[in-house]
Amino acid sequence: MSISAKKAGGGGYIATYALCAVAISAASCLFAANETISTDTVLTADKTVDGTLTVASGKTVWLNGHTLTANKIAGEGTISGSILPEEYIQLEYIESTDAGKQYIDTGVKGRSAVKVEADIICVKPASGFYRPFLAVSTAWPDNSHTDSAKVYGLWIWNGKWAIHYAGNNWETTAITYGSRTSLTAAWSNSARSLTVHGTATSVNRNTTEAEVDSTMYLPAWNKGGEGDVGGHGLFRIYSVKLYNPQNTLVRNFVPAKRVSDRKTGLYDLVNGVFHENKSSTAEFGTGYEVVYGGELCLNVTDSFVNSTVSLAGSLK
Repeated sequence: MSISAKKAGGGGYIATYALCAVAISAASCLFAANETISTDTVLTADKTVDGTLTVASGKTVWLNGHTLTANKIAGEGTISGSILPEEYIQLEYIESTDAGKQYIDTGVKGRSAVKVEADIICVKPASGFYRPFLAVSTAWPDNSHTDSAKVYGLWIWNGKWAIHYAGNNWETTAITYGSRTSLTAAWSNSARSLTVHGTATSVNRNTTEAEVDSTMYLPAWNKGGEGDVGGHGLFRIYSVKLYNPQNTLVRNFVPAKRVSDRKTGLYDLVNGVFHENKSSTAEFGTGYEVVYGGELCLNVTDSFVNSTVSLAGSLK
């Protein structure tokens, strides 16, 4: 039976969450393997549990467009279609503009050995030879970038990706404007590395420690560590992940907007926090609203029905 249906605005998807019954033999239930999900889980493929699937209290399984099949579902958790809370709507992307000067504060400080993974499109600016993607500095550096100011981040510089570290700027891979790009950038005292579409470029230099005790802006530059925006980047952002020096994921950003006031920004799946647009000029441009569907299938045996849904939560 159909649980719910929802149509995304702006020409997006229609998502239907459904319960379906699948006939199996009684013998298969006698030797069924049970499984308990005790952490928040986003399905990345169809999943089948031959016995009872228990979702622990306070935990959520997001169908994410896939099919979850089990003989029985128990527990006091939640099975949901969307990866975001009800108060937010996931977006295909957010886009910054010269006119809007949109950006967010990531809440992550500029530290050596921080890594970023991003799925983006670089928009070619009408003017200017540099554009920050993720940046912070202790002060405004001089033109030679050899003064004591510590600048930390990833930039577009003269049509190339540039890794800016401890007052030194190293250009690497050329940019293809308007093309969707998957990249990984990492910083450390002895090396900088950038991987774009699987092709790696490394710059090995010994420098002083680049510890900037202020947070990085995206896509902008936190100049002077006092919230003064020193520049804005032009990017269409599909997703961004940030890792700490221990290579632990600390931010998993997805584009989103808040239902109550339509405020746009990036929702962090790691901490469950919405990082809203800080610009007072305009909201981010956005793609379509993303509403994921999925199916929850309960197996029905030949001789008895074992399909009690005992979740305290509900399908969204």
